[in-house]
Amino acid sequence: KGILEVTRRYAKKFSGEFGGSGERSDGVGAPPKTATPVQGPVGYENIMDVCVDLEKLVDVIWVSGTPSLQVQYLLSIALLLTSYLTSFPASPRPTFWLLRKLDIAFASLLRGENVDTGETLGGFAATSRKMSITEMVRLKSLVERTRVVVVEVMGRGERLEESEDDGEGNEDGDMEEDQEVVGRWEMEIARVYELTIVELGESLGNSGADGP
Repeated sequence: KGILEVTRRYAKKFSGEFGGSGERSDGVGAPPKTATPVQGPVGYENIMDVCVDLEKLVDVIWVSGTPSLQVQYLLSIALLLTSYLTSFPASPRPTFWLLRKLDIAFASLLRGENVDTGETLGGFAATSRKMSITEMVRLKSLVERTRVVVVEVMGRGERLEESEDDGEGNEDGDMEEDQEVVGRWEMEIARVYELTIVELGESLGNSGADGP
């Protein structure tokens, strides 16, 4: 239900409404009649709102403690994020925050333990199974695609303002601050799925599925 709602909101992006105008035609030449508007969430206006909704889904799925479900749902969520990024002005802060959370989740599932705390994940205590080869290949393809998309989106110059200027800064100070921010986001671009890449390299390498 959560993923379906996100896709519906995305389908209505920039419309300011959900469910259309409520107008319909009863036949050729018949005047349009107004139907009862469909109630529901409004369409997305920016990637920030997309990230907020997707992060909620990640949090719910993560606490389920069922690796087989976690892998499939997280792959779906990560694919949605990658697919939607190009449709909105860049919003680095929420985008990189969600990508970092997904990176930790995938790397942890590949390793079978939380990469931050070292604790064994629920569902892995009684089995050595982590991701299947098919899942790892899908994840590798998604990671590669996402890194390309992030470079494209962050490099096109169109960005959503994430903080308001207090109006008291000087021009030189603002330029220095802008340069620091740009440098920070460039570092974040390079770090997209960095933990997952390492774990995939080890897992696929050990399985012999990574090729020559």
